[in-house]
Amino acid sequence: MIFRSYHSADHLQRLSYWFSPPPFQIGNLLMLQMLKSKRIVWVMYLAAKVFQLLHQDPQIQSSVVAEHIGWIDKLEPKFTTTSCNNPSLDDIGERLMVHLTLASLKFNLIDLASGYQLLRNSLPKFLQLAAADTTLLIERRDGSAVVSFPHALSASRYELRRFAVIEAVSAFLLGVPPLLEYGYDGECDSENNGFEWIYGVPVVILQIISQVNSYRAGGRVALEDWKALEARVMVWKPQYLVTEGASAAKSVDENRAAVLEGWRHVALIYIYMGMCGASSHDSRIQASVDHIIELGKAIGSSRIGIHTLPHCVVVGVAARLEKHRIAVYEQLRSIKDTRIWLFPGLQFGEVLYHLWHGVGLGGAPVTWDDYVQSRCAVISI
Repeated sequence: MIFRSYHSADHLQRLSYWFSPPPFQIGNLLMLQMLKSKRIVWVMYLAAKVFQLLHQDPQIQSSVVAEHIGWIDKLEPKFTTTSCNNPSLDDIGERLMVHLTLASLKFNLIDLASGYQLLRNSLPKFLQLAAADTTLLIERRDGSAVVSFPHALSASRYELRRFAVIEAVSAFLLGVPPLLEYGYDGECDSENNGFEWIYGVPVVILQIISQVNSYRAGGRVALEDWKALEARVMVWKPQYLVTEGASAAKSVDENRAAVLEGWRHVALIYIYMGMCGASSHDSRIQASVDHIIELGKAIGSSRIGIHTLPHCVVVGVAARLEKHRIAVYEQLRSIKDTRIWLFPGLQFGEVLYHLWHGVGLGGAPVTWDDYVQSRCAVISI
């Protein structure tokens, strides 16, 4: 009971940092689903306790982290594996949710490589759940199957949606191949996805980014060409949802709109650099960099800025001017110990620093492959 009360209070506190408050019934449903599982309650309690200690006394950070890494390592096999030969789908889903929560803890407490390893370890559970959902598996002519990315993003199980979002963003920002092959036929119900409220990641844009991920990995599924993806980004209209009955301040609405508009230019830069092989000196890319920089100025020091981590990374890759590089580096270093966004920003800043003092020295042109090489040099995955 104490764990549940503590978790409820922590969950409500974290809601205040979400990109946009969800409708009450949805936020309440998510919390109730989590509270049904003793494993999830235990892990969420551990996470809340760790970050509470870190915020109370930053001086004890190293000792707190060291102590709780041991707990994470103990909980992973205990809570994510089963000796049962035929576990129920609910049991598999619960264990997947625990795995993803522990991965989030490692992303934030240890480093990106440790978190990604746990994400990779959770893949079999995702595939078990996907195999039981006829809307998720797309059979190919050669008899193989791929997972429908749009349907994964709108799956009835929250843990499937969460895995798909984390996996796609990881492949994008870490420059790693997707953990599985996706198909892109069909539409996603963005209103019920939930991750636009939490992370400010537009579902339409995420589907486009995932296609670029698949292209870069040499996927065998049919993909739209870069011009078609560019056109989809250009005509996309953000749908900003405000909780019914709430009166949000105009400035907050404008900040949220700026984050969403920034995603448009993040996607365009990734298409040009990731699919077309354009360098950072391409005029289209520099135009999008300028747009994101201006949008960042509008956001300022608002807590909404937590949700601009991808914007900072992409601008950092493409930035030619030293003042722009300094701005994104400082913003990335400020995104830490939040558990609000998927990843902290510190290591991404280190990757960009390596890029700027290597291939990109003095504002020289760089490619997306150059960024991936810098990531490999700084973060071994």
